[in-house]
Amino acid sequence: MSTVQHPDVATAITPAWINEHCRLGGTVVAVEAETIGEGVGLMAALARLRLTYADGETGPASVIAKLPAAIEQSRQVATMFGFYEREVSFYREAAPTIDNVANAHFADIDDTGSSFVIVMDDLSHCRTPDQVAGCSPEDAAAIIDAAADLHARYWANEALDGLTWLPRVDNERYIGAIPSYVGMRPAFEAGRYQQLSEVGRRVADRIAESSERMMLDFADRPELTMAHYDLRLDNILFHDDAPAGRPPVYILDWQLSVKTLGAFDVAYFLGWSMTDEVRRQLTEPLMRRYHDRLTGNGVTGYSYQRFEDDVRRSMIGVAFMGAYASVAVPVANERGEQLVDAYVFRSFRALEEMDAQEFVA
Repeated sequence: MSTVQHPDVATAITPAWINEHCRLGGTVVAVEAETIGEGVGLMAALARLRLTYADGETGPASVIAKLPAAIEQSRQVATMFGFYEREVSFYREAAPTIDNVANAHFADIDDTGSSFVIVMDDLSHCRTPDQVAGCSPEDAAAIIDAAADLHARYWANEALDGLTWLPRVDNERYIGAIPSYVGMRPAFEAGRYQQLSEVGRRVADRIAESSERMMLDFADRPELTMAHYDLRLDNILFHDDAPAGRPPVYILDWQLSVKTLGAFDVAYFLGWSMTDEVRRQLTEPLMRRYHDRLTGNGVTGYSYQRFEDDVRRSMIGVAFMGAYASVAVPVANERGEQLVDAYVFRSFRALEEMDAQEFVA
């Protein structure tokens, strides 16, 4: 049971709270909170805390605080799926062993799973991409490399078994999204559904059932690993001047992570992190690059053909998640609307162009 008093908003974080819970090297005497990332994340709120220290004492000039989403419906969705508790567990147990994630100074959640706070390093020295604008070929290659390295690290091994807090993709909360979506489906059909192609609409009519079958099948495969499950451009920072031996990318936002096939992360990234034109050019080269790096990291017994089919089938789940998010997760600004548009329309077009509709039940 957590006994920590969690601030409701970043502006409620005081010097006394920071000094009690975070070891930053010096005594903080003033905190200035600045909201960041509006329209980037849908499930949480982010703020940069600029810190002032007592005379003669030093520490990081700023840190990042992550708190529950300001919109009540978003908090309810995140709590229902266990997103907050999963990310807290990730930063407590897995992050210290992974190079390309931010160092967390504090991570805690209450017993309801709805109130949490994470304080982590400020990576403002890194470049922030724009998912709506889309990914460049060079950045895409760096992300694919990072995904392959992550998946190889936890590929059906003891390290994965040790992540007892990490659920399988067929966990009851994720499977429970199916009837939840079915109940909200009329809202999707009245909105973005109307702008899909004829093939897209046919897929959308059966996508919930097909996505459920995919999750159940993937959970029983021998190639399970830790998948980020939200691997998209807005959750990446680029360290362009990274010193030798340090990763060129940082991966953010581990709320959705599960045990499933790494191919899902590849499909998710391809599905809505780049423009259609760039995706068409890069899909096969990036998939080859991923598979080559995976095998270079020691993974065996997983053919390229099997991987390619897994990516295509995963695109069903990506499109389903886009449809679900478009009606279940409220957005607060124009950028958020643009992001959801990209989620739905790019993923459905990718699904169709990769002939993934053959996997629809």
